[in-house]
Amino acid sequence: MFNRKIRYIKLLILILISYYLSYDLHAEELTTTAAAIETEKTEQKSELNNEKLNNPSNNSEKEKKENDKPFNSFYLDGEFRYFSISGTDQLYNVSQKLTFRAASLEEVGFIQNWHKDFKSYLGVNYSILQVSDSNAGITINNSVNREINFVAGAKYNLFSFLYLQTEYSYGGILVFRALNLQSVKIESIFISKLNMGGGITFLNYSSFGIHAEGAYDLVFPNNDSNYGNISGNGFETALLFTYERNDWGIKSKFYYNSLNLKTTPINLQYQEYGVRLGFYLDL
Repeated sequence: MFNRKIRYIKLLILILISYYLSYDLHAEELTTTAAAIETEKTEQKSELNNEKLNNPSNNSEKEKKENDKPFNSFYLDGEFRYFSISGTDQLYNVSQKLTFRAASLEEVGFIQNWHKDFKSYLGVNYSILQVSDSNAGITINNSVNREINFVAGAKYNLFSFLYLQTEYSYGGILVFRALNLQSVKIESIFISKLNMGGGITFLNYSSFGIHAEGAYDLVFPNNDSNYGNISGNGFETALLFTYERNDWGIKSKFYYNSLNLKTTPINLQYQEYGVRLGFYLDL
């Protein structure tokens, strides 16, 4: 009986020793595995740091892309347009339609980036216009004219595919009136105009975008010594292509504009279409 108990005790001791040895081996394996994982992480981190050091331009470009745009951007636009003015002078009953050859317009200004979805801009534009065709038998005075306009506008992105925009402009617009039955005079008067509209983004792939725009034009009531009470309204449609990088971008805009201007001696209809090319650079 006593010998049997001794055998049981020896067997129990052997089981405990076996369990201890197996636990020790398992712990050693876990320690080795953890050390290997830590070594691999260290090597990966070292490789990543070396890649950043070897490619500083890519690293800085990525960081710059993640940061917000600077507050100010400079923009420059150039425009070529064809348009006509038609109307009948009520005093002399003289009808005239003036067609202008390709007219250039240059605009410069600054963009204020208030938020990624909201921006405003201030600018000034200058254009030269020359008459290329008119009704036969009527003398045209001042066939070459120059205009300066000051503009201020804003754009707000409602959604990724829809935005609103508005622009206020103050400056010259070409008008004409009859001096007698055989001659008309082209001149410039100052008006204030508000353009209100928006656009839909059809495509926004990587840096390239295609947008369709529409707007309503309102000419604020005014008074002129030669043209009396002045008011008017119109509309504009456009197709816009954009290409934007981290700190610069370009655009091309194809548009059509129609405007009715009412004055005391004559009501004028403007038909205009053209293309505007633009460039901006973050400062």
